[in-house]
Amino acid sequence: MVRELTTTRASNLRLGRTWLQRVLGSNAFAWCVSIGLHAALFLAFCFVVLRPAAAVRWVIIPEARLAAAPGPAEPVENKPLQLTGPPGESPGSEQPQAVETVIAAEALGEMPSLALPGPEPVPAAAMALANQAAGAAGPQAPVSSFFGQTGNAYKVVYVVDTSASLMIYIDDIIRQVRDSIRALVPTQRFNIVLARPRKVEELTTRRLVPAISRYKREAEDFLATVDRVPKPGKADPIEAMRRAFAAGPELIYFLSDGDYADIEADLERELLSLNARRQVCITTIGFHPPREAKGRPEILLRIAQAHNGHFRLVEIK
Repeated sequence: MVRELTTTRASNLRLGRTWLQRVLGSNAFAWCVSIGLHAALFLAFCFVVLRPAAAVRWVIIPEARLAAAPGPAEPVENKPLQLTGPPGESPGSEQPQAVETVIAAEALGEMPSLALPGPEPVPAAAMALANQAAGAAGPQAPVSSFFGQTGNAYKVVYVVDTSASLMIYIDDIIRQVRDSIRALVPTQRFNIVLARPRKVEELTTRRLVPAISRYKREAEDFLATVDRVPKPGKADPIEAMRRAFAAGPELIYFLSDGDYADIEADLERELLSLNARRQVCITTIGFHPPREAKGRPEILLRIAQAHNGHFRLVEIK
């Protein structure tokens, strides 16, 4: 009996080894191993090649002007900006006049900046040529310009207050936005946020679009919807800024008259929250009628200072 059990156990072991050897030596097992190895190599290749590249952070220069041609420096006349008057004025009547005052980053606080001396604000056509030259010269960010305030950002958002207090100058404001967008190059992306009375509207909802002909035409159509007749109600700069930041910009141009006396603290606090790491530069353009309270544009100055931007005052006379 013992001998029979031993013989049976040995026979079972031989059968087990034979079955394992048969499986390991089969073509099906070889195909499974080959397929598994190829699948693992393919997945590793996809992980290395197709994984999202780390976002490149560019140093955004909120005020970068084209340098003057080599040669002796000559004094440059700072001509005032001439804005059109209200509709219906005769050509011979006195026109409102705006004197632009640029406050560079050095005057705003102790922060690094680049403000190269140069001539008058560069026209849109010259800016487009500068962008083409920059692209041919090497990997450097293209230039944008708005009311003479230039920067080198790839991602730009225009936040424009179109409330009743600015309606008399809306044609000049819209023209500046349109010219700035026309000068952008296809490698740049942009959006427009209009803070209208009691509502906020965007060219595209919380995203940027490439600066190609199609979206530039859409931007012009969108700007054409701005009413020329003042409407009651105040603009909401806080909601406008939320939407601007949601698009993921590098540079925001914020145009306003700064008439936010009742929400100044809320606006500044919200911007500090939205831009906690100061990765977005905010350059402000302030319209300042002298008959109004002189402290109104101060909030725009503080915003530029707190967010590594520049401030340009357009004073109406």
